[in-house]
Amino acid sequence: MNAKMMKYLLFLIGLLLGVEVVAQQKGAKITVQSDYLSEQDTLELYYWKDRLSHYPLYDPFAVQSIVCRNGRATFSLDSVSENAFVTLAFPYQKVDVFPVFSILTSTRITAGDDLLINIRPVKGRYRAFDGGYDSRLPIFKGNWHCDFSGKGAAKFQAYMLLDSLLDDTNPKDRFNLDRSNKVLSDQVTKYLVNQMEKFEKGVAILKQYSDQMTTEEYSHLSNDFLGVIYGRVMGFLFKYNADPVSEAEYVQVLQYLRKELYARMIYSDTFNMNSPELYHILTMMAYLEGRRIPGDEVYLKRVMGVIDKYGPNDFIQSRLKTFGLLSRFRDDPNGQVLEEVRATIKNSYELERLKELDLFVVGTEFIDFTLPDQNNVKHSLSEYKGKVVLLDFWYMGCIPCRRLIEHIITPLAKHYRDDSDVQVILVSLDDQEQLKRSIAQGVIPKEAIALYTENQKFQHPLIKKLKIPGYPYPMLLDKEGKRIDAAGKLHDLDKLIEVIEAYK
Repeated sequence: MNAKMMKYLLFLIGLLLGVEVVAQQKGAKITVQSDYLSEQDTLELYYWKDRLSHYPLYDPFAVQSIVCRNGRATFSLDSVSENAFVTLAFPYQKVDVFPVFSILTSTRITAGDDLLINIRPVKGRYRAFDGGYDSRLPIFKGNWHCDFSGKGAAKFQAYMLLDSLLDDTNPKDRFNLDRSNKVLSDQVTKYLVNQMEKFEKGVAILKQYSDQMTTEEYSHLSNDFLGVIYGRVMGFLFKYNADPVSEAEYVQVLQYLRKELYARMIYSDTFNMNSPELYHILTMMAYLEGRRIPGDEVYLKRVMGVIDKYGPNDFIQSRLKTFGLLSRFRDDPNGQVLEEVRATIKNSYELERLKELDLFVVGTEFIDFTLPDQNNVKHSLSEYKGKVVLLDFWYMGCIPCRRLIEHIITPLAKHYRDDSDVQVILVSLDDQEQLKRSIAQGVIPKEAIALYTENQKFQHPLIKKLKIPGYPYPMLLDKEGKRIDAAGKLHDLDKLIEVIEAYK
């Protein structure tokens, strides 16, 4: 081989090696091994390329499913973006499409990670394969110890410790609000102290592993952790605000949060905005602020105004507006606000996400569908044009769903039982047998038409298309099948009847 050919060959080898290195840097690998895994076990890795929502189920994700061989399963990701997350679980840990419990839960992964996870049961209990149960105890996240090694191990180890710290299943971490101001204030103080204690412990964990993480990894993890803590405080304040507290107290709390969130965090040099938890709490704060703004403007528009006022730059404002609309628009579907927000957003990904809200705009004809009742008789929504329709999506395990049916929908159905201009339709996400039991137990009023999603539950194409953020999800449709503006009235029987009477 002459010298020229040798140089050319070496060039090709170098090029190929370079491509491989780049591919490794852009991708990531996770290997799980355990003496307790058999070839009967399957592991699943859920991957989010860009997780925008606080609720990961609402963002597009891919799933890899691998059968364990010799106690090992290896997952490879060809490309990992800056805002990528993974969840690792057994198939039996999920309800329908998504894990309720998992080994790793929505953990941020970085390009170049090459991780080995050794898992073993808690307290040395040997895991016998039996549909996800060991000695009749379900094998969930808390049943596994994880030991991490390889590139990215410190980040994952710190995350597991923080996740355990944030576990709120301890009854001592739960608080029920009392209606009296004094008791309420005491409970708020107690809860804030409880969360700040967790915060201090979390900071200690982060410091322990800081030297083993890159600056970017530390920034991501610390902000995600802060997001959870502040998110809990914000969620508690939503309940706090619903009770009779003074305006002065409310303003004081908002001023404190604004200082902490906007000044301390967003303007920090180490802050990274790619944190879904922070989108969540910043948007919640905007909603809290929006409640205090007087005037006749649509509430959702006031919230968008708060984001414009306090968001430090266009990127953060756009992401917060997108998150806010995805979270709340279905409950307050004002088309004018949606179009005004769209005009301010330049990011194509976020604009694409907002398209799913077009179905819910007031005055838009709602999507037609055909579903069976408990006797498998098919009903199409379009059959009920010419009537005002109360349509509600629900399921038996949802306590608020059953309360709405008991206190609002059942009295409403009885009120209009002899009125041919009004129809109540309930769409259950349970299977047929559960729907029949619900009817037999009197949960559903006999005056309503009860449908179900053909035993596909949350995976029915209609439900996947609607991407309903929470249940129950009631709505009013006029005689042309178009959405009626009933925001704030669907949970008040008298106001709901007033709206229906106006459209009959």
